Amino acid sequence: IWEASSGRLRQSFKLRAAAWQFSPDNRKLAVLNEETHQALVFDLENWSWSASLSLWVSASLCFSPDSRLLAVAQDHGTVALIDVATGRQTASLAGHRSLILSMAFSPDGARLVTGSLDDVVVLWHLPAQRDIAAYPTPHPVHGLVFSPNGRRLVAGGPGPYQFWEAPDFR
Repeated sequence: IWEASSGRLRQSFKLRAAAWQFSPDNRKLAVLNEETHQALVFDLENWSWSASLSLWVSASLCFSPDSRLLAVAQDHGTVALIDVATGRQTASLAGHRSLILSMAFSPDGARLVTGSLDDVVVLWHLPAQRDIAAYPTPHPVHGLVFSPNGRRLVAGGPGPYQFWEAPDFR
């Protein structure tokens, strides 16, 4: 980790990372260890590693907007939601038929969208822990993003990008 203002190396790690992401509050760095297939969180305030939070299969992860949850792609088609403070899994969302390639939280943190090799985008309502929409795509989905107001969703992959309205759960 480099300090941007000075260019000084602050921390280096002796692991191979398959994916990584900073938390929105800038206090944590989540890393998927390529050798052990463990999801780890590095605390940027006290410069220490957490215990292993979860095993992963597909190199996809993301933090919730409030930095409290970490979503990790686990078994074929399953996402684990991990409480970052405790390291405990709070939910398991199963619905895809293949590896999850991408995911994103809605700006309010109430929904998660996942894209997979099965050519489907699934929209999850997290308080209910269930899917609320599934969108077929002509190709695997490698990138997902919500609009800033959470009303629209964009999915991309090797083909054209697709846009959808992103419903709430009622």
